[in-house]
Formats: sequence, structure tokens, C-alpha cells
Amino acid sequence: MASSSSPSLTTIKISNSSFLPGEKTILNIQNVGLIVGNPSDSHQQTLIPHPQNLIMGNFIITNFQCFLLESDSQWRSSMFHAAVPFGMIRKVKKFKNQSLPFQVTDPSLFFEIQTKDFRQLMFLLPPNPCISSKALRTMLINLSVPSNYDSLFAFCFTPSTPTMNGWDIYDPIKEYQRIGMLEEDSGLRITNANKDYVICSTYPEVFVVPQGVSDETVVKVSQFRSKGRLPACVWKSPHSGATIFRCSQPLVGLSSSRSEDDENYFQEILRANKTNSRALYIIDCRPKVNASANSLSGGGTEAIANYAGCILEYLNIGNIHVMRDCLNKLFKVCVSWHDEKQGWQDVKETHWIDHIAKILVGTFRVIQVMQEEGASVLIHCSDGWDRTSQISALAQLLMDPYYRTIPGFIVLITKEFLSFGHKFCTRQGHLSKGPSSQRAPIFLQFLDCVWQLTRQFPMSFEFNEKFLVFVADHSYSGIFGTFFYDCESERQKHRIKDTSQSLWGLILNNNIAATHFTNKLYQPFDTSVNSNNIKINNNNNNNQNGAVGKAVGGKKIRKWIFLRWTK
Repeated sequence: MASSSSPSLTTIKISNSSFLPGEKTILNIQNVGLIVGNPSDSHQQTLIPHPQNLIMGNFIITNFQCFLLESDSQWRSSMFHAAVPFGMIRKVKKFKNQSLPFQVTDPSLFFEIQTKDFRQLMFLLPPNPCISSKALRTMLINLSVPSNYDSLFAFCFTPSTPTMNGWDIYDPIKEYQRIGMLEEDSGLRITNANKDYVICSTYPEVFVVPQGVSDETVVKVSQFRSKGRLPACVWKSPHSGATIFRCSQPLVGLSSSRSEDDENYFQEILRANKTNSRALYIIDCRPKVNASANSLSGGGTEAIANYAGCILEYLNIGNIHVMRDCLNKLFKVCVSWHDEKQGWQDVKETHWIDHIAKILVGTFRVIQVMQEEGASVLIHCSDGWDRTSQISALAQLLMDPYYRTIPGFIVLITKEFLSFGHKFCTRQGHLSKGPSSQRAPIFLQFLDCVWQLTRQFPMSFEFNEKFLVFVADHSYSGIFGTFFYDCESERQKHRIKDTSQSLWGLILNNNIAATHFTNKLYQPFDTSVNSNNIKINNNNNNNQNGAVGKAVGGKKIRKWIFLRWTK
């Protein structure tokens, strides 16, 4: 969506024949103006906006998006800024007279669309429009957050040239075999205890556990973990044999409950590590005070005295409410961007960069103990589907070169976020039934962290920035079913694979990846990514020399997703 040359399916050209397959017009409002620039800077305030500040055309609403179809060809390139898939709509607002950039006789003719990809679009309806501004706003809000998935465009999208079957790109058994987790001496095994999702509805049916653990114990351990999300192995070092396990918090509560099965399970994780290390690091992504507070609602963290050989560390990463508030502040900064110096100061004060740095520092700590000590790690937060997914995926991304290829990165996202139950529907706000208090930019933060790392290691990643933007956009767009629902069991229940297209199939089909998403500097055997040369610098100075630091807190953020619409 970044420009007319981008390979984005959300770009609509000036012709009905260029609509996406299955797309159709719902409403056409003539003589609508899109306000561009800052009118008060170039012309004195008048009763109506000055023509040089307006792009005039028809405001089109389809079953997929809304956009302005310009009347004047000189503005044609600007149309791409005004094309908004409904899933990308953040807010639709009306204006009070004092908040308008013009003095007008009827402020009700103005409405604003804020988008999840950091745009703020203001429109002016003609006098006596075919639909009132209030009715139009209500219509757009209902289209942006429908009550169920059935009305989304993905189920109408029927590409004339079918994409490859992207649903089967990730095969858990093949992936675990590739990693070496199913070898006879790995100390690990596949469990089918969650067949039909009977012990944990938000976990995959198939996952890996220590070899010395029976399925009966698997069930018992799941009962001592929040939402039944027991420790599952997701990666094994080919060099040391150290492993990454992920799970949710234990149900300790105020009574300091214990589970002998849970404690023994941790000993089996230790035994599965064939290195000389006798330590298992429990990486709790939360601030310590938050972990303790969770005991009030039945959660908490491990009483380390009961877990022999284990070391507990906290990463101090904020929860979804902190991140949502941070994103709201960042949005305001980005859409009101005027002065460079003040802009970067405002970015600093949102603390978005601080949070990105904390996630990267936590990732580095996981890599450090695995590479330098040969120790296994177990990562969790509260429910194990937000911060846990971020840290686990980023650590694997840096330690496993396969995940730095385009197919490998797709497998990583599918495994760590989709298969292990990151709540895309709830966090991305796909439907109206999800409370807004549960929305959070967890996946966007992950992609931002990846972008920061591509800046530090420019030859180590097969994919480029356009690829990350494309994935970010289509986690919201509603064209593909890839990110629908909150977990694997829900997607299976609603037959998403049979009724919608996969984003991954499009990316890997028709040479799109090779043409648009490949990093020209990529060297497949680049070994620069390791714990000895990852640099984290979150001092938030504009002129930083550290590689990650140059991106985290510096002006390089402009090249990424947040300011791509800013001139």
C-alpha cells in the first residue's frame, strides 16, 4: 500500500475492471473532497476550503474498502493514500466546528478516517449528500468491525489465477524433524494428548514434550497452567542441544499452590538437554510486580525453591494495556508530523522505542544463556500468547538461519503466533464483539523488532522492508483468512482453509517474493547473527552509532511503517 508501485492487493486503480476479484460497489457519493496538506498554512481561513487543498472525486464504498476516485488526473497518485480496506480502519470521527482546519457553515459535512497503518484522512461531503455524514460514519464503523467473520471480503475474494496452497507451508512434524527435535537421542517426543484440542483449545493438536513425560502427566501439568497452556518445546539448538520451551504462568495463586507433576516436568526438560549445563532458565517476560500481582487472580510465577536447577529471571516487558496506550500516543505523533526535531522528541516520549528495546534485550538474554552456557530456556508471560510469542520467535529468528529466509519466516510466524494461539482476532480488533480493552499491537511490535534487526544485520535476512510492511498490512486487510480467529482450533472449526485464501500462498506464488520482497544484500551463509555482536542501545538519541541503536530511537524509524505516509 505504500505506493502505486507496491505489490499490494489493496491498491485500487481508476477502473472497475481493476477491482479485486469478488469486489463490488456498495455506495458511490459524488463530489466529495479529500483534504490534503494543512489549509491554514497556504490560504487564509474562509467559509469553504480552498480548491488547492482539496482532491475532488467520488467516494466509493465497496464490499472490501472505501476510496476516493479522483476527478482530476493531476491528483491521481494521491488516490492510493485514500484507499482504506475496512479492516484497516481505526476510527471514524465527526468534527466539532472549533476542531476543523476551516471555518465552515456546516461542520457536519466533514468526517475523518483514522487507519491502523498511521493515516488520518479528512473528507468533505457535498451539500445535501445522498447519505448523511452520521449515517455514513455508522456504515463505515459497522463495515470496519463486523459482528462476525462471515461478512468479510476474504470469503468473496476469488482470484482468477489461484494462488498456491499456502495453508500447508507449515507442517509441524516436518519442521520438528528439520530442527532435530524428533531424533532418537533428542530427549524429546511428539504428544497427541491434545488431539481434538481436548486439553488446551488454544494450542496446536500436535506439539513436543520431554521424552520422559507420559501423556497422563501432560494432562496433569496442563491443569496447573493458565488456560491449559503447558510447557511445549518449539526449538532445539543443532550445536548444543539446548531447547526453547514456551508456556503460560503456573496457577500458584495466593495459597502458593504446588504441582509435583509440574515440578517433575521441569526436571525432564533439564534431562533432555545433553550439554554439561544443569540449569534451566525460566524467562518470565513480565515485570516482577505484575507477576506477583497475578497471584491475586490465581496465577503467579514459579516458586523457584520448588524447581531444582532452575533460575528465574524477569524481562520487565509491559502488558497489552501499556502497549495499546503507547501505540495510541505514537499514532497521534505520526499523523501530526510537521517539525523534525519536535517529532523525534515526541516519538521518544511515547516510549514505543523503549518497549521495542526491552523486547530485544530480552531476546538477547535468551540467546546469551543458550549460546554461552548451553542452557535450555522456558519462556512465559501470563497466558503465553503475547510477549511469549514475541521473545520465542525473535530468539529463533536470530539463532536459526532458516527463519531468516522468506519461507522460513512464514513458518516461524505460523508456528509461534498462529499455531500456538496468539489472539489475532482479539488483539487486531477484527470483530465488534471483541472488547477494545483487549486490543494491542503485539504482532506489529514483533515485526518492528524484526525490522530493527534487519537494519543491524543487512546481509542476514532474505526478505526486505517491503515484505514486513506487506505482512503487517494484510494482518488487518481482511483479504486473506490467514490471521482470522484467535487460535488454530477456531480456524479449523470454521474451515478457513477451505473458504479463504492464504497470504502465504500469494507471497510464494508467481515470483512475487523474488520480484518485490527479496533483499539484494542477502548472503545465505552470513554468520554475523550471534550473541557476541548483537548491540542494543535504547538511549533514544537521534545520532546513535550502535547498529540496533541506530534504528531503535533514531531517525531510521522513518523508513519503516509508521511514517511512510509522511512527506
